[in-house]
Amino acid sequence: MCTVEKRGNVFILTLTGDDEHRLNPNLISTIRSAISDIKSQSSGTSAAALITTATGKFFSNGFDLRWAQSGGSSTFLPRLRHMVDIFKPVVSDLLSLPMPTIAA
Repeated sequence: MCTVEKRGNVFILTLTGDDEHRLNPNLISTIRSAISDIKSQSSGTSAAALITTATGKFFSNGFDLRWAQSGGSSTFLPRLRHMVDIFKPVVSDLLSLPMPTIAA
């Protein structure tokens, strides 16, 4: 789903796997875990930046609406809200990093 690599004092988080990198609970959790690892590794060092990139056709094709619909029409909105709720901390995590972040 994603990998983290450190080149010198630059971290590179790469979304891997399918071409669309649709944000579903599994991918969001994996990204949060990667950011947590980066934050831990950068503690006490002079990390220069985090570059987030992706393999495949898209950087990210947004929320995984197919996952949200997979529970049927009665669960679509609750699942969509769930994805929004669990994605908000990703933004907070990125903002709290002690380095600039770049999406490439």
